Amino acid sequence: LFQQLKSLSRFYSELDDELSVTRSRMHKVIQLTFPELEKLFTIKSDLFLNIVQLFPHPDFVQGLSKTIIKNKIRANTNKNISGAMAEKKAIALIEASQQSYPAVSSSDVLCEQLLSYARRYQELLQQKEQCINDMVQLAEKRSEYKVILSFPGIGPN
Repeated sequence: LFQQLKSLSRFYSELDDELSVTRSRMHKVIQLTFPELEKLFTIKSDLFLNIVQLFPHPDFVQGLSKTIIKNKIRANTNKNISGAMAEKKAIALIEASQQSYPAVSSSDVLCEQLLSYARRYQELLQQKEQCINDMVQLAEKRSEYKVILSFPGIGPN
């Protein structure tokens, strides 16, 4: 049991390190393609990562109506986002795309690279969450687990 927890803990740490590297790379690229996105959304949110994959460059937003963007946001979000919230995000996205002055064109390889980083970041977040769940399942078998969780500031992961 302890060997498994130790291995999962190491794996968790590796995932965390890889998330940090991927996040840095994604930030570097997004600064060249569509930097305003980081101001509109919570950077580590699933919504942000989905928006980056839908609209890695402001040119992909321009020419689309508010309704089309709203529907794309709602269709590509795992959580149920209200129509009003999706519309608010769509309006903000349109405004940001009009104010944006990217350093590269929409056909630049960096847009494809950004898509790859966003997908990888989502994948790593899911793996990290699964790792936490696996550790909790193993640790719950021990009587000490509930005692440790009773300390303030101590959580499952």
